[in-house]
Amino acid sequence: MGGDLVKKLLLFISSYEGEKSNSYYIADYIEKKLLGRVECSKILLSNNELNNIKDEVRKCDNIIFITSLRKDEFNKASKDFLEVIREENKNKDYNKEIKFSVILNGDAEVLNGIEEIEKLLEHCKDICNKKYIVWQKGIGVLAKLNLWESGLENNDLEYDQLAIELEMFCQDIVNEKRYHHNSFAIPKKGSGFLKFINNRIKQFT
Repeated sequence: MGGDLVKKLLLFISSYEGEKSNSYYIADYIEKKLLGRVECSKILLSNNELNNIKDEVRKCDNIIFITSLRKDEFNKASKDFLEVIREENKNKDYNKEIKFSVILNGDAEVLNGIEEIEKLLEHCKDICNKKYIVWQKGIGVLAKLNLWESGLENNDLEYDQLAIELEMFCQDIVNEKRYHHNSFAIPKKGSGFLKFINNRIKQFT
């Protein structure tokens, strides 16, 4: 498929705080980076939205699911959304490929490490298959809850590697690259700076 531009990208966001959250901020950040290259639509998940998700999914080329974690687990809207994707992926009537990526956003001051995030990313990956909704990339992010207020640009020393990861991810979307392993941007222990952990990322061939 090479470097053909993605026609339509859906950003599904699930967060207790709605638009005032890091997850919504990351979705907005991606949308701005892809402006003029990809048609993006943001959908803030709620129970009312779930009934129409399958119709939206069938019209798109890429899906990015972004959610905020509390106590290392998905909220109800996230669980319901992932179940819809799982069921839709059993549908054999659609002869197309939709790339599916997940960004799990955790509170750096609450979560102790990346192990639980890794498990949840692998759970999301298991929902995908090899033909219809296929796995593209998983990203784990730990950040302070108020990042959405100040933004990456005003915290470049602390979040420079997160910005780099999102920039690379946007290029991957345009170039339709897929990865076996997940990547993480987490706080460096004992410091306010972030380190980027590239967990043996291997691009699909």
